[in-house]
Amino acid sequence: MTSATLLHVLSAHRRLLLAGALLGVLLAALAALFVPPTYDATTSIYVTARASGDDPTSAYQGTLLSQDRIASYRALATSHRVLVPVVEQQGRAEPAEDLAGRISVTAAPESTVLSLTVSGPDPVQDAETANAVAGRLVAVVGELERSARSGVQLETVDPARPAVRPSSPGLATTAPVAAVAGLIVAAGVALVRHTTDRRVGHRLPALSGAPLLGRLPVHPRRARDGSRLGSPEVTDGARRLRTAVTARGGNRAVLAVASAVRGEGRTTTALALAAAFAGTERVAVVEADLRNPGIAGLLGLPPDRGLAEVLAGRATLGDAMLRWDAAGVDVLVAGGPGAGLGADLQGPAMAGVLALLRERYDVVLVDGPAVRESSEAVELARLADGVLLVCRTDSTGADELTAAVDELGAVHVTPMGSVDTGGHASDRDTEPTAAPTRDPDVLEPDPDRPGDTGRYRHRARRALPGRSR
Repeated sequence: MTSATLLHVLSAHRRLLLAGALLGVLLAALAALFVPPTYDATTSIYVTARASGDDPTSAYQGTLLSQDRIASYRALATSHRVLVPVVEQQGRAEPAEDLAGRISVTAAPESTVLSLTVSGPDPVQDAETANAVAGRLVAVVGELERSARSGVQLETVDPARPAVRPSSPGLATTAPVAAVAGLIVAAGVALVRHTTDRRVGHRLPALSGAPLLGRLPVHPRRARDGSRLGSPEVTDGARRLRTAVTARGGNRAVLAVASAVRGEGRTTTALALAAAFAGTERVAVVEADLRNPGIAGLLGLPPDRGLAEVLAGRATLGDAMLRWDAAGVDVLVAGGPGAGLGADLQGPAMAGVLALLRERYDVVLVDGPAVRESSEAVELARLADGVLLVCRTDSTGADELTAAVDELGAVHVTPMGSVDTGGHASDRDTEPTAAPTRDPDVLEPDPDRPGDTGRYRHRARRALPGRSR
């Protein structure tokens, strides 16, 4: 993973990182609130051995003997022989084993001084315990060394006193450490999610092999009833997309709007883009997804005749074209009931229909089936002058998109551009959208029609083929 990719992943999960840091600080605060502080009480014990003479050699041998005994005394300090009498003397319910866990005995290298420390929540009681353990250790060592006649003895030189400040770190120390730990954990989660996430995400241009021409925030549920078509976000996104398509498309009149799978906002993109082009161009929309038609119901147009009837020779193109008055766009819907039965989108009839539309309109948008669900989508892409690949990057799998691109590539079709219809544009590095304004393409409610919302007051009528504005 490159540094640029790492920065992008962390930036895309900045909310997760912030949550991790805040969670770390919260846990540190809870620990400081509910976990009692720990105090250390330390006493110093001097180990000495009587020298056999007054010469330096005897003194040095005594020092070596004292140092040699220190390792044994450290172990003896936490033994039952030392601690059980201390527990009984203080009348504590704490077992000797638990007390031993709170005692540490250390000594500096080549030193004859033992430091015995008792840690606990009560500084006064811990100081008393440290002095009691030290006194008991001096007594036990005295008994053992007298019987061995070694001349080694212990003496407490600095008794323990109650600690004023806790030895455990406070919130001011633990909070920054916990925040950093939370950030590290959150970053690890973000990297795992990135590694295991099979959604397209920001990789749409790389996976599709086509530049990202625009974004349309299409919500899958609201797209089914057309409620997003007139929204300021979709209208503004469609106009930006129109500019990008015009700049990249050149003289391509017939554009196939394709997607890898169903439910990616393909129909909404085609209709919104058609409305954006309609201000300056002669525009037609062809519903070529005959097995899953929906444009007629979406726009309130009669589905009695359409593409299926034209392909079957039961209607002419001029008779089948309908007018979407709200946008100024001619629409060729899928057709009547059972439109998908027997219709052949891969035959010469479909090529003839597109040829006629290419002559009569400046822009023709073909809303075909999903590439992964129908081979007809690939044929439509081959017959078109260009392909717009629509993808819901926040839900579509990368494998599905790659497979669709491969199918298009098998017939030597490369998408001219891609469109992101993901519903979480705020989580991406997007351009800020313009402030919502009244859309001139959205009609006001009709006061003469109770319950009319004004969104789609279309008057369906037959469009004149080859008409001019």
